[in-house]
Amino acid sequence: MNRFCASLGLGLALMASSAMGANFRTVTQSGVTLGGPTLINQQGTELPMPAPLSPTPEIQYSGPAGQLPVVTVSESALFPCVKYRDVRNIAPCAVPVVVQVPDPCACRDRCNPCAPRPCVNVQICVPQNGCPTVCVTRHGNKTRFDYGKYAVDVVSINGKIVVDYDD
Repeated sequence: MNRFCASLGLGLALMASSAMGANFRTVTQSGVTLGGPTLINQQGTELPMPAPLSPTPEIQYSGPAGQLPVVTVSESALFPCVKYRDVRNIAPCAVPVVVQVPDPCACRDRCNPCAPRPCVNVQICVPQNGCPTVCVTRHGNKTRFDYGKYAVDVVSINGKIVVDYDD
């Protein structure tokens, strides 16, 4: 078996080296061109190559690259039952940002556990510059926005949302 594989590999190497030595010359026999990248239709005439596709413009966020986009939401759209803890640990010069978290009042669908949960809006205060590392627990009821020195934990449980600021 080893001799067979070795002879097969040697034969392929010999064919590849002979093809490289031929410099990919085109051979013309009875009007057919071999070796060239041409398309031939049934009548024997060459078809034109298609034009390259132009890239389509994408809609992108036009704000500063290092900041979160700020969502403007009316006060009536914010979830009413929110408790804020350790507000003394809010970063200096923080800006209010509206984030979406799972609705603590909504029940999970036992028939379809992969169905998306409804969300509610909550306002939190985060540092002006920097991009957070967002961590979500497996069940999705706790979200952590980590800005390095400062962090914000948002927990939705038992019909309430608790926002906890850490420094």
